[in-house]
Amino acid sequence: MIVCLGDLCVDIVSRVPGPLRPGSDVFAETRLAVGGAAANVALWLARSGVPVTLVSRVGNDLWGRWLAEELQKEGVTLHLAIDESRPTCVIQVLVEPGGRRTFVSARGACLGWRQEDLMAVEPLLSSADLLYLSGYTFFDEAGRAVARAALARAKAYGVRVAIDPASWGPLSDVGAEAFWELAAGADVLLPNREEGEALTGEREPEAIARALARRVSLVVLKLDAEGSLACTEEGVVVRYPAPALEVQDSTGAGDAFAAGFLARWCASAPLTEALGAGTSLAARALLPKP
Repeated sequence: MIVCLGDLCVDIVSRVPGPLRPGSDVFAETRLAVGGAAANVALWLARSGVPVTLVSRVGNDLWGRWLAEELQKEGVTLHLAIDESRPTCVIQVLVEPGGRRTFVSARGACLGWRQEDLMAVEPLLSSADLLYLSGYTFFDEAGRAVARAALARAKAYGVRVAIDPASWGPLSDVGAEAFWELAAGADVLLPNREEGEALTGEREPEAIARALARRVSLVVLKLDAEGSLACTEEGVVVRYPAPALEVQDSTGAGDAFAAGFLARWCASAPLTEALGAGTSLAARALLPKP
């Protein structure tokens, strides 16, 4: 069983046909979706047949109830704290032609983490195969305290920990050394290229991965159209190509990749097989959304 701890949000995804026009209008195709990195990973793990529990926070509102219903339909076990003073997290996702995305986040209840939220799921950590932490929990004081406590407790139980740094902008604000202090003890890091650059100052993928592998046992670098790259602490590098796809909206694809990889890695599959599983799920996430 995998425990995912982090944000659960409503994504309002708008595909704009061209550049934004500040002070005026653009017209877009818009859809609603379950969002938040931890929730997305949990969703794709459940779709892959992996028992998974999501630990998160929502407001006492329509959005929070809708998210819970959608995830339960998919087979995700939920441990949700209900915040009576903050609304459910909502993220506006602006998708430009070519797939580049900009996120405008109102994190709401996800800013209200408390140690009680973690204490309520302590038995889960003791029996889990893996704890997945979304880097978004590291970007505010309350989240940092809970994420660090969860990591420490997981390690005390002998449970492996995977972290996705989440977003290069807030990650740069926190700073590389502060991030590593929070992430100390993690077994797997799942950054994309921009996050890897923010953490290492390197630009070339293999150099990024090798630098990160001096901090954690395994690095899995997501490289979009260039595929993915895994690097062990011993310096073994494995690459996997991406399929040729026309990408309209890549929202959630990196989280799907993480779910596919972690599902097979937890089952002791070879790195190549795990990277292939991640790539396959990411390709499913890239299919046109209704």
